[in-house]
Amino acid sequence: MSTSVQLACASDSNYMPHCAAMLHSALSHGAGHGFQIHYLHGPDVPARSRELVAGMIERQGGTISFVEIPDERIDGLPITQYFSRAMWYRIHLPELLPNVERVLYLDADLIALDSLEPLWETNLRGNYVAAVTNVFGPWDVDYPAKLGLPSPESYFNTGVLLMDLDEMRADNCTTAWPNVRLEGLTPANVLRRLTRRTRHRLPRSVGDRSS
Repeated sequence: MSTSVQLACASDSNYMPHCAAMLHSALSHGAGHGFQIHYLHGPDVPARSRELVAGMIERQGGTISFVEIPDERIDGLPITQYFSRAMWYRIHLPELLPNVERVLYLDADLIALDSLEPLWETNLRGNYVAAVTNVFGPWDVDYPAKLGLPSPESYFNTGVLLMDLDEMRADNCTTAWPNVRLEGLTPANVLRRLTRRTRHRLPRSVGDRSS
């Protein structure tokens, strides 16, 4: 396993300031532990914005690579007012980062409150991902079944994901995802369907939101 935290994030130009704030918070708690940032973005992100984010990362001792995703790669996927192209990028991480063993994916609208090192060093025990289980109220406890998930415990938060990219590539996990019925599914729900049988549960202390 890499000694540096391999951290992935994704945004379009609108969410780039939020993503920069998330990255700043992560690196601020990362003294003594190197960070390699993999920033997934679309063609709309200006070069000047990338330069500013790269400067901030480097001043905090990290390194960053920008991975531009052509719009054609997302063509045909459900895009709405609430689910942008950038939200689909994480599904492609095993193919986008072929030389990375594992990666910690964080949503753009998060803030790190403590060191990410313990999370990064979590033993995945052969599972594709580690994530926090969502909690449902009695009024929507049947929602996971409507998505084809075996139980409410199979529905997890996709804003914080520790992903074993090697394992996912070995099993062709994400190359099969175009066969998932996409109608009515969000990017997060497609990911839940793909990894539903092999997930390590993280404690709820990792995050306190349900999305």
